[in-house]
Amino acid sequence: PVGRTKTLAASGTDPVKFAVISCSNWQFGYFNVYDDLGRMNDLDAIIHLGDYFYEYGVDGYGAETAQELGRFHEPTMEVITLGDYRMRHAQYKSDPKAQAASSTSVILQPSSAWSRASPAARTKSPGVPNWLGLHLKRFRTRRWK
Repeated sequence: PVGRTKTLAASGTDPVKFAVISCSNWQFGYFNVYDDLGRMNDLDAIIHLGDYFYEYGVDGYGAETAQELGRFHEPTMEVITLGDYRMRHAQYKSDPKAQAASSTSVILQPSSAWSRASPAARTKSPGVPNWLGLHLKRFRTRRWK
């Protein structure tokens, strides 16, 4: 497939077509809808609202489903360092169905702050479940500067 983008007409009269997706969790299953989006030839963009990936370790959120599917996060522990984030991001990008969607349409993520689970939101509200009790030093290491 050939990727494409569209420049909106200055008049604002040309129609545009967006798909909206949200909250992708590797351990909860397969990205079937991404495959479907990759087959749509009339999309101008895909808008991703929510978490593109999750920081939980294999024993965190989604662990039971991951066990049933044999689909575990990499790295296996909760991601903390830049290297961890890069590995997790690469894992999500390795999924053929996710590749199908991004190979034909641009995927826009307007703001990570829209999701309370995002790193940007956590800097203001560290009370998300997997952040409870997080040592301040770990939090500072994880927080993006």
